Amino acid sequence: MKVSIITVCKNAKDSIEETIESVLKQSYQDIEYIVIDGGSHDGTREVLLGYKDKVSKVIFEKDDGIYDAMNKGLKIAKGEIIGILNADDYYLQDTIKDIHEVFVNSKADIVYGKMYVFNSEFQILKAVNEDIPTNVKNNKLHRVHPTCFIKRGCYQNLSFDSNLKVAGDLDLLNNLIKDGYEIKKLDKFLTVMRDGGRSANFSLEYLKIIYRDIGVITMIKELFKYLVRYLMKKIFDFFPKRIRLAIYKNILHYKTKSSAEFIR
Repeated sequence: MKVSIITVCKNAKDSIEETIESVLKQSYQDIEYIVIDGGSHDGTREVLLGYKDKVSKVIFEKDDGIYDAMNKGLKIAKGEIIGILNADDYYLQDTIKDIHEVFVNSKADIVYGKMYVFNSEFQILKAVNEDIPTNVKNNKLHRVHPTCFIKRGCYQNLSFDSNLKVAGDLDLLNNLIKDGYEIKKLDKFLTVMRDGGRSANFSLEYLKIIYRDIGVITMIKELFKYLVRYLMKKIFDFFPKRIRLAIYKNILHYKTKSSAEFIR
């Protein structure tokens, strides 16, 4: 069973190589890897050219935003299973092997798991273990899309909304949930997501989607949590580095990269 991985990037020189290597070093080998660059000018293009013979397809083409580029990848992907790997994230070594086994041994249309959020300043990370609901209306905001793998057939009538800037992942997942696709959670860590990436940026898009799909109460709760996080970060930045690290470890439950399960 072929698995297609799509990475969309633009000016991601500092992280794209780790992302690519995490796919190339997978223990499962029947992988089609598509990388789409939207017009980088920071050295990303040169990095990608160095992998041209190792990656299934590298495309250099301007787009109308990240979700427009993802839709281009979906149109040409040939795998029965498709994963979207952002240019600042990476997979653990057995991720694709593990999700492949779930698809083979179940009727799941969507498989997801746990992930780490990685703080590059201190080289520490935090475990994230959230659930995708079977009913959108009963859900809090979920952010597990970096761990999701979806059967290609699910995309026949759905795609990313290219008018969105940061919330297209949430929008697509909610639409898949509403369409009744079978979802299965794998109790393993699959992805490492860098803290502060694109999807970490809260916006009015999120509020609109939460209000549309989940309800006004959840929307207000998420807005309140965002404002608290924003204010805390502003205060947090005044502390010396050693105190910030202590807070990350002792209060926010981050752990050092060297002790994490995902070490390859």
